[in-house]
Amino acid sequence: MIKGSVLSTAEAAANGARLAAVDITCGHPAPFSSDIMKVIKNIPHIETDSISSALNAAIGAELGGKRAFIVSSSVTPTEDMFTTSYMRLPVILCNVSRSPGMFSI
Repeated sequence: MIKGSVLSTAEAAANGARLAAVDITCGHPAPFSSDIMKVIKNIPHIETDSISSALNAAIGAELGGKRAFIVSSSVTPTEDMFTTSYMRLPVILCNVSRSPGMFSI
C-alpha cells in the first residue's frame, strides 16, 4: 500500500492548475476562492470585482494566447460561460461549492 498525505481542497485545485500548465489566474476575493489563490503563488493573478469580470478577464487572456484558471463559488455568470464555450476557449474553471448558510445565494 502506498502511503501519502491527503491534499486540502486548495492544494488539490492548485495542483490541477499547475498540471494544466496555467499561465494566469483570474478571480475575486471570496470565502473559498481566496484560499486557493493563496496556494497558487508563482502564477500571475488578476484580481477583479466580480466573478463575471474574472471570466471576462480570462476570455481576454485566452484570446491573447494564455491559458487561464478561474475559481468561483457561484454559478451566476452563466452568460459569460456560454460565451466562453461558444468561442471554444479552453478556460479552466474550478467551482467551489458553498455549504448552505450565511454565504448561500
